[in-house]
Amino acid sequence: MLKFFSAKNSWYNIAFYSLLCAVSGGLILRLQYSGFFTDLMFLDFRRAHSHLGFFGFLFPMIWHHFEKSKVWICGQRLKIFYCLLLVLSTVGFLVSGYGILAHISSALVLVVWLFFAVSIYSKVKGLAKSIPISIIMAALSIVCLVVLSRLDQNITPLQLVRVFLTILLFGVFGAFVIEKLSARPLPFFLWVVSVLGTGLFLSQTYLSHFFSLFPIILGMCILYALLKRRYSLVLKTDRIRIYYIILGFAFMLTSLELIPNNHFTAVSGIHYFMFLVLTNLFFDFKSHLYNIIFEVASLLMSLFIFLPNFFVTNMRHTSIVLSIVSVVLVSTIWLGISRKNLSG
Repeated sequence: MLKFFSAKNSWYNIAFYSLLCAVSGGLILRLQYSGFFTDLMFLDFRRAHSHLGFFGFLFPMIWHHFEKSKVWICGQRLKIFYCLLLVLSTVGFLVSGYGILAHISSALVLVVWLFFAVSIYSKVKGLAKSIPISIIMAALSIVCLVVLSRLDQNITPLQLVRVFLTILLFGVFGAFVIEKLSARPLPFFLWVVSVLGTGLFLSQTYLSHFFSLFPIILGMCILYALLKRRYSLVLKTDRIRIYYIILGFAFMLTSLELIPNNHFTAVSGIHYFMFLVLTNLFFDFKSHLYNIIFEVASLLMSLFIFLPNFFVTNMRHTSIVLSIVSVVLVSTIWLGISRKNLSG
């Protein structure tokens, strides 16, 4: 056990197994929607699945990078403590949703994130500066979430959670991807402000119409950073650039109301970004074939989640298709992702 946490690639290990468990949880969730595993309906796989993706995959993913570059060296005790929080929060969400165990463990997870943000703030430059700033902004947005939801009964927690998720996904991980792809430099303050404005626009509160231009600004930032004259579809990094650029256009189309700003778009976008950009960038596949299968399955998942925006779909039939796609994703992650870094 201690050897696992002392290994130089322990964050990589944690990210890999968390991703595998999160996608497996998503598979069980889709099977429930399809009419299977109904005896397990008392378990909240939706919240466990989504939080494990953020807590267990995304943050360990960037911590592995910062540990390799010696920007942030994490001690063995903190790794064990964080893994304990991962287990407690997942069990908490699974058994009782937003119960006391999930609340306490999630709050402590946030403390670890803030500790990381403060630790690296003076060590990072350029667009990477938005990573610690965005973590702090995301923490503050939770405080605003609690206060505003009590002051205004018309504002729902889900609306404000969209602000939190946008700041995390793009202020932290979106900036990380652009830095990793050696893209054109962007001023970090422009990125942070455009991400925050986009989050407020996506919240669908009375504030949204004041920030309708910010998704266009964010999309243009993505295009400026990642566009280049020639792309080779054989190169994975070029395909990731294209996927991210498509997301930039999607932000702009949502701002222009050509794409609906709703739940289906949000969930589809999150899965698209998590799989096609973040997972694709972070993990190496054993072969080009495994990589292509993973990307096709990820595209299909995002597409079928998005389809109800334009077509009347049967939820059970859609869930069956998504269950099949999820089986492909779980299999490809387990069989196709290179294990060379898992040995430590």
